[in-house]
Amino acid sequence: MGPFSPGFKFEDYLRAGIELLPPDAHLRANGRLFVSLTRVRDMSNVIISEWDSREDLVQTLRCACYILGASGMVPPTLRGEWFIDGGYSNRQPVVSKEALTISPYAGDADICPDEEPTRRKVSWANHTVNMSYSNTLRLYQSLMPPEPHILNQYHAQGYRDTWRYLQRMKSKLRSN
Repeated sequence: MGPFSPGFKFEDYLRAGIELLPPDAHLRANGRLFVSLTRVRDMSNVIISEWDSREDLVQTLRCACYILGASGMVPPTLRGEWFIDGGYSNRQPVVSKEALTISPYAGDADICPDEEPTRRKVSWANHTVNMSYSNTLRLYQSLMPPEPHILNQYHAQGYRDTWRYLQRMKSKLRSN
């Protein structure tokens, strides 16, 4: 059952990755990394892109990775407030008009899987996706990761989706 097993501790995996961050990670990330969080108090979206210390960045990442239930029942705090994954309040944050939107689910993002458009769509927290069997399978596999060869297929699909987007932009530039 992976992350849904009682003994699974996501925090252990996160901590292992965070230990690889250099001491000046917060300085390198300032103004370049934008982390979307949901403030628990009012369930509003907060985007943070400046940190005073490495520990401040680490705590921000802990909050951004916190999924209610799967990660525990008491969210981590940042700067004196509880925060959880930004997807609860904004699934597709846009920090500037030049920003690209990218999604693993077919829908309205700039870069996303290509599938026949459907009339049935679902919108939640600023993100619209097609209601389709393919998206349902993608959602399931994001919760219960498949075998590595399937993950490799998704990686290749992401490459093709990005290539398709770049070709569309190239055509637009030529026609302007």
